[in-house]
Amino acid sequence: MRGGYSHGMQPRDSSVRTRPAIRRGAGTAIGFVMLSAILTACPAPSNLGQIVVTATLTECPGVRPPEGENWCRTNPFVTDIVVMSGDTVVATAPTSDAGTVYIPIYPGKFTIDVADHPVYLNCDEATAIVRTGESTPVAFHCSIQYP
Repeated sequence: MRGGYSHGMQPRDSSVRTRPAIRRGAGTAIGFVMLSAILTACPAPSNLGQIVVTATLTECPGVRPPEGENWCRTNPFVTDIVVMSGDTVVATAPTSDAGTVYIPIYPGKFTIDVADHPVYLNCDEATAIVRTGESTPVAFHCSIQYP
């Protein structure tokens, strides 16, 4: 028996055991910092425009209210908006609780609609012509007439 250890085993040095873990952690941190620097160094394309959709929904109940009360109510429309170029969907985005959505998009002429447009929903046709560096406001209105 040499040095109090049988079978030729040597004592483990705890600092040796933890070094690879420290090196992995440091490597991960350095990699993350480098990736963050690369991502922040790449600005968004300057050749985009923006569509600003304000969606409203008018609901008209089937039973007429008492005299003096509004029959129909118009409120912000919380839904998924689809932007199309011809028959191709080029963007989809949800509106906020205020019925508004900002969609960055390349210049062109687009049609705005509701995603998975239900049959009972009657929406006005909305189009937008987007130019580079400009915001194009679009008022998008739908209505429902209850039986």
